[in-house]
Amino acid sequence: MASRVTLTTFLWVLISSLAVNAQSDVRTKWVETCENFCYALILKGQLIDTLEFSGCTAISGMTCHIMLKEGARLPSRVFLEALDSHDKPLGKKRLLIYPELKPKESGSATFSLRIPRETKTVVLTGEWNGPYRSAY
Repeated sequence: MASRVTLTTFLWVLISSLAVNAQSDVRTKWVETCENFCYALILKGQLIDTLEFSGCTAISGMTCHIMLKEGARLPSRVFLEALDSHDKPLGKKRLLIYPELKPKESGSATFSLRIPRETKTVVLTGEWNGPYRSAY
């Protein structure tokens, strides 16, 4: 009986540690976009290896130059979530407006005017759920 309890405890600890490791595998990348009236971007997960953001300007909220990295598959959708100064979400997630790109091709991504003015950081997450879908 004692060995059954020990085995059960061992399995529970093993499964718990696997679940914790799976949750902590989400990678993030911080991108400084520009100096005036721009957000810092946090790319999460596979998006880090997919899109490159640069040259952001204060147009239509914020517009950035993006490029699909070589060998990467374009996400079907990209979501953005505004954070306050305490890294708490401000409202619901919104769709990022970006063009359909081929590898090494570039275009512009527009961050909505509906993002609250007090936002300094935006978190981007991708969804690879079929082909590219326009945000319009």
